[in-house]
Amino acid sequence: MTNITYVADSFVWSVSTLLMCLIGQAVHWLLSYGRAKQASKALGVELPGLWLYWTGDWPTSLACFLIVFSGYFMLPEIARVWPDAGRALGMIDEHGGVKTLSMFASFMWGMVGNVLADTAGRRMSRLLE
Repeated sequence: MTNITYVADSFVWSVSTLLMCLIGQAVHWLLSYGRAKQASKALGVELPGLWLYWTGDWPTSLACFLIVFSGYFMLPEIARVWPDAGRALGMIDEHGGVKTLSMFASFMWGMVGNVLADTAGRRMSRLLE
């Protein structure tokens, strides 16, 4: 007989770390809006409204959310496949088992995932054209 693993068994997560990940995403977006505000003053262009900042380049906003959400669940899988990377992320316990992201790592992933998507989407340059 083969070993069957169900999808629900492989998800390693907690409500508190998922919340910290979303808070990291919100912090990144607010910091990015602050940088857009400074850039608009320096360039002498009108500042986009807070809502327009996210809806004006909605594909990048959607990519940010998807990268952060999928990365949150993929990082434990990466730790399972590459234990050295998992130890570096603090996701492998002393017995070799995979544990959930720490609160800090989850918060930082919320910010780093957005940086990756913003870079790919070039949100700032599109909004200040």
